[in-house]
Amino acid sequence: MSWYLFGQLRPGRSFLDPLPSSNSYIFDFPVGSFMLSLEDIKLISFLQSSIHLFKYQFSFLYNFLESIRPEIPIPSYTMAAVASPILPFDDVERFAVSDELDSSASLQALILDSKAHSSSEDRYLIVSPYDEKPHLLDLETLDTPNQLLARALVGLKCLREDYATAPYVETFNWQEIIDTLRELAKNFDHKWREESFYIVVFRSQVPPETVAHYSDLGVLDKAAHAEATESGGFLKYWFGVPDKNGRNLATCVWRSSQDAKIGSVGPHHRAAANAARHMYTEWKIERLRLLVKDNVEEWEIEQWVD
Repeated sequence: MSWYLFGQLRPGRSFLDPLPSSNSYIFDFPVGSFMLSLEDIKLISFLQSSIHLFKYQFSFLYNFLESIRPEIPIPSYTMAAVASPILPFDDVERFAVSDELDSSASLQALILDSKAHSSSEDRYLIVSPYDEKPHLLDLETLDTPNQLLARALVGLKCLREDYATAPYVETFNWQEIIDTLRELAKNFDHKWREESFYIVVFRSQVPPETVAHYSDLGVLDKAAHAEATESGGFLKYWFGVPDKNGRNLATCVWRSSQDAKIGSVGPHHRAAANAARHMYTEWKIERLRLLVKDNVEEWEIEQWVD
């Protein structure tokens, strides 16, 4: 048996490969992105049914995916079935298909059946550690610049183990995000004009004896995230885990500061904020502006000024 992982194929480059060819494609699924270079887009098996190929040749990626999504088992014989132009992204499923059916009419039918639902499901994007429907970003609620940035932010990754205390801009792969955004604008034939976006940085510390109960905050955080997502304009959410001193970092990217204000007044957000006051020994909120200039040629992250 082979496992086939279904996701969305789109033009562009992956943050995993800094040197894409002229015909590069990205295959997205909830735990990562892969870049493909294809002469002719067709049904392919991206990762062969081989423990050696995935677990050893892609060991860095295999370990990374397990670290960020430990609750989802990632078998070393995972495969990705890709069909052009699109497969559902928000309702990703893994299908077990016997080896003799590989590349067969039965597998083609399986994919066609999956694609039949893509028109309604392709509009949603996973933009946080939560992948249930209430947490997905509805791309149809955004204009083109915000759609493109949200797609680029799928590749946001932490670069430092000391993220809880490190300078914010150095903590994430912002240059790669901007490079991806530039490619997306080109692929979507969008003339990028200067745009700014709102970033919230939340640094906190919990006492050592509280870390064991950190999951309690997680339950409240998840409810608050669904609430904020429903309010609109919530492009990205990332959070880490407390370090040995109980320090942690969480960050949000919003379409605007007004969206952030609206998304933070609901009852679930108030409950999470109230719990934070009692559980955190220290917390600080920083507001930043992500400015992306014309043609995505320059960018900067600076302090937000109302």
